[in-house]
This record gives sequence, C-alpha cells and structure tokens, in this order.
Amino acid sequence: MYKVLVVSHDNGFLDLSMKFIRHIDGTINVITCTSIEDTVPLISSGDHIDVILFDHDENNDIFSMVNRIDRIGNHIPIIMMSRDTSSETMVRAIDARIDGFFERGKTDPMMFFNNVVQKSIMIAERHRTELGRQINEKRMEAIIKMAKMSDHNFSEIVDYALDKSIELTKSEIGYVGLYDKDRRIIRMMAWSKEVMFRCAMQRQPVEFPLDTTGAWGEPIRLGRSVIINDYDND
Repeated sequence: MYKVLVVSHDNGFLDLSMKFIRHIDGTINVITCTSIEDTVPLISSGDHIDVILFDHDENNDIFSMVNRIDRIGNHIPIIMMSRDTSSETMVRAIDARIDGFFERGKTDPMMFFNNVVQKSIMIAERHRTELGRQINEKRMEAIIKMAKMSDHNFSEIVDYALDKSIELTKSEIGYVGLYDKDRRIIRMMAWSKEVMFRCAMQRQPVEFPLDTTGAWGEPIRLGRSVIINDYDND
C-alpha cells in the first residue's frame, strides 16, 4: 500500500487526481490538501506519506513548501506538476532536490495520471529501500556497540538495547521482560522513560501473568513478532 498526498488549490485537479489515481492503482491511498498551510501540519503530525504530488504555480509555490519541510526535518519524496517549464524553474527544482517533474496540460488525464502513478510507485519504493538501508546500518552500529559493552553491567546493556530498539522502530514506548515458561509469568526488567511518564500508578508491578496480558503479550503467546497498525480497530 502507498499513501500519496496531492497538493493543489485547483479543486478540479484534486477531483481528477482522486478519480484517476485510485482507478489506475487500487493500492494507492490518495489524500488531498488545497494549500501549503494545510500540508505542513499534516506532514508534521507523523502520519506516514510515501510521496507528495505538488501542483506548482505562482499561487501555490512548491519551493516555499520544500523550505518549510526541510525545517521540520522531513524528507518525503516530492513530485512537481506544473505548466511552467521554464529553464529557471527546472534549475530551481533540481537545486531543491525535487524527485520528479510532470508537465500539466500536454496529455489526456488518463495518460498523465498513469505516468504519475508509475513514477510515484518507483520513487516510493526507492525511498523505502534507502530508509531500510539506513535503519540496517544504524542497527548494525548498535549491535557492534552493545558487543563492546563488556565492562557494563547487564542492566545498562538492557537499557541501551531498549533505547535503540525504540529509536530504530520509531516507537513511543517499549519494555524488556523475561518470560518464565514454567510459571507463565513475565518479569519486567526495564521500561522506556515515556512509559514511566505516562503511567499513573505509584508502584508499578514487576510480574505479570501471561494469560492476563492484552496485546502486549501476544508476541510471547504466538512465538513471533506482532505488528498492529490500527490498535483501536484490530
């Protein structure tokens, strides 16, 4: 699945985008914005977006958005769509590291959006591959550092592993526990700082019967990793 954000102040173009992109490839979830002011908060919210399709003109300036995105440290791939094909605009697009360009108004909508869809998927996959490479590199660095922590006590090593796991998975909270298979008990070893901040209990229990745990006990019950992307409905 892919999530594509289309930004344009032309409502007719947004309607065409919704219609054609979904028709061409049903694996693409299309969301729309009419202005940069609506786009930046959406990106800042942490909602995953694979590609931004930006309809550029003098009233909706892609370069202003790129500058604002850079300031919040986001690197979502961007495809520029515009009727302005001047050499100055093309040079600015290259300098701004725009990932793709399509000229509007030269082909029929079906052909235009078919090309946009193919380019979007290619760019999204390339971006995912690069992110995966970066994560694997950071994971390897963490493993090497942990292997060199022989002069640290076990609790410090566990805390380091927990912090790195949260960082690499972009999680908000995490814990480390030891499972006693005979007693079917999880004994907690470490919680992340955010867990302690959110927890309202004065004294957190150390042992939890596996049979009474909720979703967080599923990896132990099933003996494999469990990923839940929609906690409220899953």
